[in-house]
Order: sequence, then C-alpha cells, then structure tokens
Amino acid sequence: MCTIAISYGENGPIFYGFKPGGSHLVTCYDSNSAVIYSTPSRFPFVGLTVGDGFVCGLLMDLNQPSCWGSSAYIQMGVP
Repeated sequence: MCTIAISYGENGPIFYGFKPGGSHLVTCYDSNSAVIYSTPSRFPFVGLTVGDGFVCGLLMDLNQPSCWGSSAYIQMGVP
C-alpha cells in the first residue's frame, strides 16, 4: 500500500491519493461513478491500493481494511 495509487483496467483509469496537509483523507480522480460516489471522504487511511474498478485502503484509526467501488469481483467493505 502507498500514499498514491494508480490503476488502469477494463473500467478505465483510477487515480487515488491523500489530500495535502497530512490529514490522510482520500481524494479521487476517476471516471467511474461507482468508485467516486462511494469514496469514504471522512476517514483517514494509512495506505491505498487500486484495482480494476475498486479501491482498498487500511483505515488509520481502526487498523482494518476497507474497500469500495464495483463489487463485480470482490466483496466491498470491511472483511
């Protein structure tokens, strides 16, 4: 996991990163509305990783993974 995550898959490009200022809040640059509208904007993350139509990150406060976006291939949310 890293502070910037970029992927290009069947659903097009996904660009994710942390907002400036050290808040560890996520910002998104993506054309996939399923990913954009489900982005957790109020939770800080330690790191991010992206795949074809989905994003996963490690929640800073809970130390648990969380995923969002298309659930065509994987289950979304905290496992």
